[in-house]
Amino acid sequence: MITHRNILYALRLAEVGNYRRTAESLHITHSALVRGIKVLEDSLEVRLFDRGGGVKVTPTAIGEAFLEHAKKVVIAEADLVQDIQALKGLDKGLLRVAMGSFPSKLCGYISTGMFLQKHPFMNVKISILQYSKVAESVLRRDSEVGITELCQLTGNDEMVIEPLGQHKGAFFCRPGHPLLNRGAITISDLMDYPWCCTKMPSRISEHLPDDLGRAGGYDMITGELIPAIEVDVIGDVEGIIKNSDTLCPTALLMFEAELQAGTFSVVPLHKPWMVSNYGFVYLKHRNLSPSVRAFMDIVRKVEHELFAKEEIIAKTINWNS
Repeated sequence: MITHRNILYALRLAEVGNYRRTAESLHITHSALVRGIKVLEDSLEVRLFDRGGGVKVTPTAIGEAFLEHAKKVVIAEADLVQDIQALKGLDKGLLRVAMGSFPSKLCGYISTGMFLQKHPFMNVKISILQYSKVAESVLRRDSEVGITELCQLTGNDEMVIEPLGQHKGAFFCRPGHPLLNRGAITISDLMDYPWCCTKMPSRISEHLPDDLGRAGGYDMITGELIPAIEVDVIGDVEGIIKNSDTLCPTALLMFEAELQAGTFSVVPLHKPWMVSNYGFVYLKHRNLSPSVRAFMDIVRKVEHELFAKEEIIAKTINWNS
């Protein structure tokens, strides 16, 4: 029998290439997976996978054709569910958003709260992901819209890209940090201390020296900056910064409350390339649901307010270039 469940089993097996690991990823028993694939093959009267002898499980020629059509079926089902959700309007349904760490704290959570204040019967699923994974979540239909770093999406024909935030960046440190007692500070001076942040895109790396010293290193394949202390969520590093000489490069607005309280200081160095570059991403051929459109409108409003606030904070810092 060809069932939705068995189709998903086959798609996952083709991706993983191993029965045991596929069963574990699906949280089912090995025998249940084998049985599901066999039922599928018996129903079609074909062999979909070559396996045995400890080698990787691979689709047969017929299996490849089946999987190509199966993917379309699963995508069509996801689109149908999304369209049904859209027809529910703003009174009920599910808002699915993927966000990178930066935008989640700057505009994402605030906008979600404002959205729920207006539409209290909506459910919301927020996925906080590495910026390189947000677009993948949208492409898989796990999220209807993403807010993420845009540099890696240039030339992507499947997605609509709408820039949002190019906020000033800053290096945060504890009050009394050795760098604060110096006169003129250069980028090279920052390499004497470990950096604590998420991975940084190659558009930032290209402005930095080949040798990052204590700050971290580079991914030789992607060109991303890998900090000495890598975290998944940038907003959770207060304890590290307050209790060490670690530096945290991030958006100036990220630690507004800590700046006002005097528990964080800013290294008085700013360069034009020290900016965020995130925005909306969503599928080009899909109609956005009313809930997503309403959420995006709120994000745009929040971003406008953030820029005004950022200008006020920036004027309180004696930058040197």
